[in-house]
Amino acid sequence: MQELILQALGRNALDEALTLARQWIEQEPDAPLAATLLATVLRRLDKADEALAVIDQALQRSPDEAALHLQRATVLLSQRQIEQANQALAQSTTLDPNSFDSYVLQANLALVRGDLDEAERISRLAALLDAEHPQLAAIDGMVALHRNDADRALSLLSTAAAAMPDDPRLSYGLGFAFRAKGHLAFAEQSFRKMLESQPNALPIIG
Repeated sequence: MQELILQALGRNALDEALTLARQWIEQEPDAPLAATLLATVLRRLDKADEALAVIDQALQRSPDEAALHLQRATVLLSQRQIEQANQALAQSTTLDPNSFDSYVLQANLALVRGDLDEAERISRLAALLDAEHPQLAAIDGMVALHRNDADRALSLLSTAAAAMPDDPRLSYGLGFAFRAKGHLAFAEQSFRKMLESQPNALPIIG
């Protein structure tokens, strides 16, 4: 069932994915992964309140399931409930110190708060798990951008963008890095790409 749901999500067939996810959780109400995927589908359908209810119900059954706390944080972020999302992420990494995705989200939230030292600290922790992941290049590039190190920012953000070309946050960061270097045409191109792909995107540089 998991594979069928993921395939439907990959095709953006959200109604089909929702039907499958509801079927799975009816068959296995105690399966944390079923709740996680159902919440993912609901969030993609802009039904964050329903997604949060699904996760909270699952957490009553499995309070020590780190993936559920991570999913809860993701849903809370979609609702811009930053502090509650931070708490959920902290719980996720406490339960599973090897949760790379939790570290990445925590680092990005630190960037949104403007806490560069914390973002850098969390990035170093995540690097112990996967030092070459482009998400870490993105985080470190944003830190460099905030610290007015345009050369390092441009290098790291370009590396991240090569691996994640459709990420609007990287286009946003690259725009500022290009502008800091005086490459205004490239900056304009980056900003335009960000706005065209996701006009309501939440930048991760705050």
